[in-house]
Amino acid sequence: MEGDVSSAKLVYIVRDHDQKQFAIRCSYLQKLAEIFNSKYGGTAENPAVLIRLKHSYRNMRPVLEKHPEILERARRAIHNAGLEPVDSLIRGGTDGALLSYQGLPCPNLGTGGYGFHGPFEHISVEGMETVVQIILNIVKC
Repeated sequence: MEGDVSSAKLVYIVRDHDQKQFAIRCSYLQKLAEIFNSKYGGTAENPAVLIRLKHSYRNMRPVLEKHPEILERARRAIHNAGLEPVDSLIRGGTDGALLSYQGLPCPNLGTGGYGFHGPFEHISVEGMETVVQIILNIVKC
């Protein structure tokens, strides 16, 4: 949020694992802009409230559901590295989401890290060695 006496700017990150719910959230923001413009005299040429939606990434699930063999290969590779695969939803943008929509289905293989997005974010050498083993197993599968 930033602003002064003449204007204000709010930046929101809109997220939802469900595409329909995501669309509803975006529509709601557009509707709010219409309401505020009606109330405060904004016009199409000079809106009091302007909404700009910029998509940064999408949920990779729809892409991966079309390629179950990739998820199965990842599960086998994780299992062969001595770990038990766990499927779970994660929040946040990943390179895998972007790559998936660019034509390379790319599931998250796990993070192995700790203290995310803070000054003590880190990953152990052992965690890095494990992910290298998982990647090698994917190539072998």
